[in-house]
Amino acid sequence: MIGGEAMKALTSYSRKSRAPRLDARKILDRLRPLDVFRDELPSMPPPRRDHGWVDAGICCFHDDHHAGSFKVNLDNGAYRCFACNAHGGDLIAFLRARHGYSFRETLEELARCAV
Repeated sequence: MIGGEAMKALTSYSRKSRAPRLDARKILDRLRPLDVFRDELPSMPPPRRDHGWVDAGICCFHDDHHAGSFKVNLDNGAYRCFACNAHGGDLIAFLRARHGYSFRETLEELARCAV
């Protein structure tokens, strides 16, 4: 768990319990999808542009031998493999599918990257 001022910047409070909770939108707003994908996909070639769908190289969800089947969207973190049909809508879905994290574990991992 992260602490201090960084944690305060990434949390919000529930109206009912007043307990702090990680705010997914605040965390995602602080991250660049390109940085997260580069950390997770070491075989990712340098993108030719800094937005939209780009080639991410070899798919991490199956034994891929066709570089170029895995694409990522650098605007919102969506991903898609055209060989095994793995796909998702954001960085949270990507990390959950890749590592089997719970939603909370994924937010904690992304919060560490966001500070």
